[in-house]
Amino acid sequence: MFSKISNEFKVGVLTVIAVTLLIIGYNFMMGRDNLLSRGRQYHVMYTNTQGLSVGTALMYNGYRIGVLRKLQMVENGEMIEATIEVSSDLPIPANSKIKLQSDLLGGVTLLLLKGDAKNLADDGDQLQAEYSKDIFNVINSRVVNLSNSADSLFSTLNQFFHSKDLTAAIGSLPGTINELQLAIKTLRETVSNMSPNINNTMSNLSAFSNNFAVYDKELKESLGHINTAGKQLDSVQIKALVSNLSNASAQISSIMEKVGKGEGSLGKLVNDDKFYTDLQKTNLDLQKLVLDLKKYPEKYVPVPGTKKQRKKAKKASAADSSVW
Repeated sequence: MFSKISNEFKVGVLTVIAVTLLIIGYNFMMGRDNLLSRGRQYHVMYTNTQGLSVGTALMYNGYRIGVLRKLQMVENGEMIEATIEVSSDLPIPANSKIKLQSDLLGGVTLLLLKGDAKNLADDGDQLQAEYSKDIFNVINSRVVNLSNSADSLFSTLNQFFHSKDLTAAIGSLPGTINELQLAIKTLRETVSNMSPNINNTMSNLSAFSNNFAVYDKELKESLGHINTAGKQLDSVQIKALVSNLSNASAQISSIMEKVGKGEGSLGKLVNDDKFYTDLQKTNLDLQKLVLDLKKYPEKYVPVPGTKKQRKKAKKASAADSSVW
């Protein structure tokens, strides 16, 4: 059957088929959905297309409704006119906008932003242009601001840590700690040495107080003998002296009795063991304070910018059973 067809006819048919497929493929690549129908066309004036190219899809809520057909420069190159073909039957209000949306990887997409006007845009009308910020410019501005803030922070920290006052304070800290340790050691030795002497003194005072009644009786007898022996010399003066000594002896006896009972300041000091206990407790508290200062110096040195470290040191100090 095909043997009777000439080669020229076969070549012509193949050529027509190839051209038809080429046209269909070209229009498909350009985004035309239906080759037999022409959609509505709208015009948008841009000052900058941000790398927009012919064939870019027009999207609405993630759905493709059209395609960019043409780009041309107008008004002496100051504006760029974009011709967009909408193949969808979607109603488009007259105040709608076509937004240039920059993608993260550098591409550009057209987005339809529907307006709220009651009248619809007709075929061939001009829609408003809308721009989105370049995502790389936004990221770059944020990075620049962050970099400036970091530089300022590091500069402040560098000035602080190289401050002469801070260096002098840190340099004098070991000496202060050593002096505090020496003072605590001296206080401990002093209390330790005083303890036996204080105990002996209190014991002696107590024994003297208990025997004072005997001393008073013996003293009275001795003075009686003196009074009898000296009547011939000056009985009036001796009698007055004996009376005064007797009164003084009674008063001393009364005082020592009150001391023995714990009355008055001296009595409380002699009979109250809390004095020595408080000294021992003070020594123990000083030892704990020095140990806490050694292990957690951030807790006591208010260095600016180390608020978190101070808070962490306080928490660790409070939970350290070896200190408290």
